[in-house]
Amino acid sequence: IAREVSVWARLDNKNVLPFLGVRPQDDWESLWLVSPWMENGDIKTYLSANPNADRLSLASGVTSGVAYLHQNNIAHGDLKANNILVDSEGQPRLADFGLSLVLDDVLPEQTTSTMFAGSVRWMAPERIQPKRFGLEPSNSRTLPGDVFSLAMTLYEIFTLTLPYHELTQMDVPRAIVTGDRPPHPGPEAVQRGLHEDMWKFMQLCWSENPEHRPDLAKLSDDSDDQKSDSGETEEGDFRLSEIRSATVQTIERNIALDMPTNDPRPPVEASVGKRYPTEVCS
Repeated sequence: IAREVSVWARLDNKNVLPFLGVRPQDDWESLWLVSPWMENGDIKTYLSANPNADRLSLASGVTSGVAYLHQNNIAHGDLKANNILVDSEGQPRLADFGLSLVLDDVLPEQTTSTMFAGSVRWMAPERIQPKRFGLEPSNSRTLPGDVFSLAMTLYEIFTLTLPYHELTQMDVPRAIVTGDRPPHPGPEAVQRGLHEDMWKFMQLCWSENPEHRPDLAKLSDDSDDQKSDSGETEEGDFRLSEIRSATVQTIERNIALDMPTNDPRPPVEASVGKRYPTEVCS
């Protein structure tokens, strides 16, 4: 709880659930973390009840919230639709900072027992096989890992299905580390707002190599400059322009660094064992 409070209390953004304080239970044996009540529930519940909601705007808002975290060097660590609430005005709010880290404050003792917590269907390959990427479990929760999870979360928003929904829980790690990614969900998702630019952005976000993924902290920084120069724009259009810009910048950077879209390394078989936690999906 102390880590969650230390991260959550410093955040102030319209796409992050506000932190109001801590309240002890009557027996004083445990604490409640207090936030405003979100009557719409999580984003999948909201979309099930409001199928005509602007999903592109919601997806852009989620991306903006993650960009804000990354601008402050905070990795959320457990991005998925169940951890995104929707406020009374229809704004998405990132929630559940129990696995979040201020990356400058990671301690050596934060090893496998805490660092491998999370939800495997949204987990980046370097979280599943950190040594393959030159990492240890203690430093495998990163900003690029959040970007990978963001792509899977955006997929949920446009489809209302789990990532790798056709696979069993035990088969998902293998699919992730061998480079299998969800296919384009088709014309129905396009009708729901899956813009071509958003799909290209998602594909970059779930790239195998963390260095291929967009740097959302820069997206957040660039957005302030663009906003002051461009004058008044509709928020949804403005956010889509940010995403389009991030996509172009990432592609140009990858080309400049001679980074191919597909990782040239041969697939490595996943080691599926008890260290991969399972999530309970409602």
